[in-house]
Amino acid sequence: FFKGHHRSIKKMLCDQKIPLDARAMLPILFDDEGILGVPFLGVTDRVYSLDQSNSVIIKIEIATDYV
Repeated sequence: FFKGHHRSIKKMLCDQKIPLDARAMLPILFDDEGILGVPFLGVTDRVYSLDQSNSVIIKIEIATDYV
């Protein structure tokens, strides 16, 4: 859900006229609950702060030891 709407990432990338070759390079940020955001498209409603500010900070941790 982005801005209260449910749309596919493919549709949003197409609407933003992101070239096909660039789409393959975009990271999709997600957690156990689902997609958090995609660069140039936005973030899901659930990651916005409770004070309704316009800023969103997503902390990314990269695991170096895989089990």
